[in-house]
Amino acid sequence: QADFAVYENTSINQIIGRPISQASGFSNTVENGGEVRTRGLEARLGAEVISKDKFSWKTSMNFSTYESVVTRLPFGVDQFVTGEASVFTGGGGSNTVFYIAREGGEVGDMYGTGFVEIDGEILFGENGLPVQDENLRLLGNYNPDFVLGFSNQLSYGNFSISILLDWRHGGTIVSRTKALGSTSGVLAETLEGRENGVVGDGVMNIGTDKNPQYVTNTTAAPAGSFYNNFYDRGNEAAALYDASYLKLRQVSIYYKIPKKLTDKMGFESIQVGFVGSNLFLFTENPHFDPELSAMQGRNQTYGVEDMSMPSTRSYGFSLKTSF
Repeated sequence: QADFAVYENTSINQIIGRPISQASGFSNTVENGGEVRTRGLEARLGAEVISKDKFSWKTSMNFSTYESVVTRLPFGVDQFVTGEASVFTGGGGSNTVFYIAREGGEVGDMYGTGFVEIDGEILFGENGLPVQDENLRLLGNYNPDFVLGFSNQLSYGNFSISILLDWRHGGTIVSRTKALGSTSGVLAETLEGRENGVVGDGVMNIGTDKNPQYVTNTTAAPAGSFYNNFYDRGNEAAALYDASYLKLRQVSIYYKIPKKLTDKMGFESIQVGFVGSNLFLFTENPHFDPELSAMQGRNQTYGVEDMSMPSTRSYGFSLKTSF
């Protein structure tokens, strides 16, 4: 079995609050404008791989991907802040991730501050510390490139097993755990250089401001100073992780009690089973579950992680009956 769906949706006249002079007595005016185009693909494949008297194997796969592009903004608007996440101390400036819609950009684009870069390499000062750049830059997009679910159902005699895998690929997440853990020295990544200092990977200027001459950085900085500067909470670009993961989402094992016994008990069928959820997580992220999101007040905010609690693994027993 195979099902495919390709779609395109265009949303027009978004509700936008444009800032105006507060001398008018108001901070913004609400108007309609802009255009967002969403294109996506959804697919499902299913097959009965083996079908025998005592053994069967059924498998299915669900795949989805989409992209929402801002194709037009209202006249006179070059960008629109759709939201922000103050995942660090303070807000409204440094220590804040901004969700900004720009023409040609995607819904879910996140902006924050980072380092001064020379031809893609971080610039370090005479003290061996990275030079921070207060200008906003694109940190990434919190939406995945695609998600895929893979289900398998196997049965042998009166036993049946169901296995569900959940794969999310792509997306960026900004982590407060990484920032706080690195500046306080509790993460394993900050062990390097505690005796002899840290030489940052990048370039330094041995010339002047007017006539710069960039060479590979060779200046060592004390570990404490280096990590406090590099992972400064206002430097969101240093606290990024890939949000990809593969999860063993659920495993269930059932046994169907023979019919001759269920008939005596007055039931059509009885199944007893064991169910486990979120059993294993495979990700490059070493500190937290990238599926988690942050709570900002009463709002759930995607693309940031705000000292998340560990995700839970659960087990349970199940009893299914029919009359």
